[in-house]
Amino acid sequence: MRRRLRDIRISVTDTQSTPQPVTPLTFFWTWTDKRGIVINDREAEEISGADLGETVTVKLFGDDLEVPSGSQAIRLLTVQGTYMDKDGEIMPFSDGIYVQIDNLAGIQTIV
Repeated sequence: MRRRLRDIRISVTDTQSTPQPVTPLTFFWTWTDKRGIVINDREAEEISGADLGETVTVKLFGDDLEVPSGSQAIRLLTVQGTYMDKDGEIMPFSDGIYVQIDNLAGIQTIV
């Protein structure tokens, strides 16, 4: 079964003072199961250049979304990087979000 693309949009916000969106200087992501085992060699994947903005899109597809037929899987998307705060200081960020992936038996998805 072919799995369709799943976009996860991430907004980076400077929370040191009044929260405001920022464009990251660097952005890396890792895709693991809930035990921390890397899925599909997706470790420290870099997003750079024109793909960086106040909202960054992580694109998952194919084996990234592989789940045994008729079951569910919990995955963890971890992001980290740097941004420049309002005082010109380069600041680190990191966070993670759990994502439930469903594989509905009998439902064919098309890319």
